[in-house]
Amino acid sequence: MLQKICEVIERKLSEGIVEQAVETALDDAVKKVVGGMFGSYGAATNIIKEELQKTMLPILQTHDYDDYSTKVVVLLDEILHACTSDTAKIVGAAKSFLADSDEIDKMIEEYRISHPEERTKSRYGTQTKLISLSQIFEVYKKFVAVCVETAELEIDFDEMEYCAVEVRAEAHRDYFDTKYEKITFECPHDNDLNFAVYIIFASGHDGHYIWREPEQTISSIARMRTFEMFLAKLAQFGVYIDIDHVQLEDEVTPNDKPEPSYN
Repeated sequence: MLQKICEVIERKLSEGIVEQAVETALDDAVKKVVGGMFGSYGAATNIIKEELQKTMLPILQTHDYDDYSTKVVVLLDEILHACTSDTAKIVGAAKSFLADSDEIDKMIEEYRISHPEERTKSRYGTQTKLISLSQIFEVYKKFVAVCVETAELEIDFDEMEYCAVEVRAEAHRDYFDTKYEKITFECPHDNDLNFAVYIIFASGHDGHYIWREPEQTISSIARMRTFEMFLAKLAQFGVYIDIDHVQLEDEVTPNDKPEPSYN
């Protein structure tokens, strides 16, 4: 066995394995050295930087920037105008946000009255702000009644109103779990009124869920609609949801009335 090992070593050495290893290591070392020279703080980089500064700075210092100054002033004016417009929208959104607070408090109280007291407490004995999916669905129906597009709806001439549209809500389970992860609100007639909100299982709260609050920016708040504002308020208040129904369906009659025709 020892003799065979010696033969293998002798054969590899005679094939030039040492020379190959030295050549590979030398290539790697040269690449590292050159890479270091041209890195952020390398000597070669500093030399190039100094030479470019000597050439470019005098040109930059003598250039006429008046045209750019004018463009900057115009741009700042446009930004100021846009910010003023968004501010008005944000103020309006804030008022709606505050108005929703009273409605949510009322919904929490209605749920507490209609359910046994122990269901509104966590295992730690603290009072839980809790409402049902059915209650939220009623808010969505009111939103659809106000905002649904009526241009292509048929008219009930007996009642002189637009025909009702279908609305639904559904809780969806996690693909890899038995718990729910998402709730969708849909109006098939008007897809612009569809929403999907994500929820998190709240352990210690009798199997209820809490809203996963999305990140909001100033511009997104300005564009929020009333139902989005309502959902955001639920998340901010830490309101838990009781999924009392996995699926909910109903019909909603639009608040808008058709114009009478005299043809």
